[in-house]
Amino acid sequence: MENTLTDSRRSLARIVMLVLLAELVLRIMQVAIRGAIIPLPTYAPSTAPVTSQPTFVRLEWLSQCDPARQGLALYTVGNDPCRPVQIASLTWLQSQLTTKGLLASTEYLEWAADPTNTACQAVVLAGPNSAPNGRVCADWRGIYRANLAGQDFGKRLQLWSDGNWVQSQ
Repeated sequence: MENTLTDSRRSLARIVMLVLLAELVLRIMQVAIRGAIIPLPTYAPSTAPVTSQPTFVRLEWLSQCDPARQGLALYTVGNDPCRPVQIASLTWLQSQLTTKGLLASTEYLEWAADPTNTACQAVVLAGPNSAPNGRVCADWRGIYRANLAGQDFGKRLQLWSDGNWVQSQ
């Protein structure tokens, strides 16, 4: 009789352990699935203090990966091509370039309908008649302003992960 009681206790303990193990596995899967479906955030510079050395953020037009999409892809070291960490809008880019002196306060950006240079996806417009006044281009050295023919004016800006822009050559 004692042997039968011991066997039934062991069976009950095994069942309880299996149920607890199954519950633990389900919770781990829930956390993993929630982490996998979070959408890409849009870019907003962090106000938190930087505790590590900032890294260069590579800029690329989204249309280079998907011609149907518009925006500025922001990549850091180790990001796969066409899988940016963040996506910035043209409005955000316009405010940044105005602050840094690449655009005058009377100028604004619009997407270029048919750019002759794939690096130059935004056109600079000015004045009440919205006359084209140049282009905004991005390449591996940063973002820069060009004339309507796509010729570089020389001043380039690079974005760092701490939200600061620095001039590059």
